[in-house]
Amino acid sequence: MGRFAFGNIIGNIAIFLPLGAFLPLFKKDKRVLMNFLIISGTSLLIELIQGLLAIGIFDIDDLILNSLGGLVGILAYKELSAIFKDDKKVSTVIEILSVAGLPVILYLLFYIQMRF
Repeated sequence: MGRFAFGNIIGNIAIFLPLGAFLPLFKKDKRVLMNFLIISGTSLLIELIQGLLAIGIFDIDDLILNSLGGLVGILAYKELSAIFKDDKKVSTVIEILSVAGLPVILYLLFYIQMRF
């Protein structure tokens, strides 16, 4: 059960991390709170749809972990912005990390799930 819980925690955080990193790139309003509310609202909407359509269950843990993942992404964007000081450079770095890192993260999550 420990591996499943670990995979669930990491998976829920990882799935919303890119949204948190990319959202400020597409919006003029780059405030952390506003972006966090959008991400939390998106997660809430997904959880509500799962519950209403009976394609899953509404899980408050998922809502919290998804929001946490989005917040990590937002803070990563802020940190990259402070380092590079140019949205074009920040965008390039995030895109490179996404292309290089996403397949690795997905493989590791798949590997964790298959070990049960």
